Amino acid sequence: MDLRKDSLIVSEGFKSKYIDAFDSFCFQNCVLNILENYKIENAIDYLNLGLSLTVDLKKQCHFQYITWQNSLLPKFSGLLELHFEKNGDIDDVICKNINWVNKGYPLILSCDTFYLPYTPFFHRSHGNHTLIMYDVSREKNQIKISDCFHTWKYNGYIDIGIIKEARQSNNEFDGGMFSGEPIELGWAKLERHGWQEERKSLILQNLNIYLSNYGAGRKGEWRYGKEALNEIFIYLKNCSIDKYVLLYRESYYFVKRRKLFFYYISTFASICTLYVEQSKVLFENMNKWEIWHKNLLKVGLKSDERKRIEICTMFWNLIIEEYNVYSTIENIVRTLK
Repeated sequence: MDLRKDSLIVSEGFKSKYIDAFDSFCFQNCVLNILENYKIENAIDYLNLGLSLTVDLKKQCHFQYITWQNSLLPKFSGLLELHFEKNGDIDDVICKNINWVNKGYPLILSCDTFYLPYTPFFHRSHGNHTLIMYDVSREKNQIKISDCFHTWKYNGYIDIGIIKEARQSNNEFDGGMFSGEPIELGWAKLERHGWQEERKSLILQNLNIYLSNYGAGRKGEWRYGKEALNEIFIYLKNCSIDKYVLLYRESYYFVKRRKLFFYYISTFASICTLYVEQSKVLFENMNKWEIWHKNLLKVGLKSDERKRIEICTMFWNLIIEEYNVYSTIENIVRTLK
């Protein structure tokens, strides 16, 4: 699999691309596109692409990557405005959005794909998704959007009435991975200035997020990094086999996040010769996680108790490999300092 593979669309001054590694992280893909349209050098380095894992012992089968990983590095979080106006008037919010776009700020809008006619999910299934609004046609009562995804590439005008439906949706749960939470009129704006930092510093900030999390261990009812993996292993051994389907959903973003994290490391290979030497190890590890994740779902759907040992053994081997991954990242950090 080529994680560098991307799709590109260009329309009247706004260029968008979709990188396969950003699958399930469309918000960050939007952030990257806006920063690149701002002509920010090494824009990807400002995203928080670090890998972390937490387990809450009070909630069985609950683990997650830290929420602010959906955005920018912590140091630059003040350059991104996030708004959720669930109690706001849709017309007022759209008017506010139009004013920002007219001032030259592309905006990120949260929408339900169920209402977007250019997607394969139109009137079929719900899902929280983000796209970029960057122009307005008051005469046509339309806004111009850029939505570059691996299964569709849309750049053009769309009726405001359609956007209203998509942005006010309750995003009802229908079994889909991105359904179940209301859209709440979410939107975001990125500042145009304040993006001046040495690339090496940005890279180290991203890598240290992984190192600090995976070395954090235990804090109260929370387990981090390698300790979190051990808790998941215990759960895998002892839970009822039908819980594997729930565990598949809970681990979905974490597995996808590894793909994005390793892709990010590949982007600075030119300034880190150690990465070239270790790239095979990292990508083989990523592929093993994806295989385990797919098998987890299959075993859960079939309630095949006979396969429990196989799933647990695969996971235990991944835990062992994680120590090698951790050492590799440590070595890369030492090389960059």
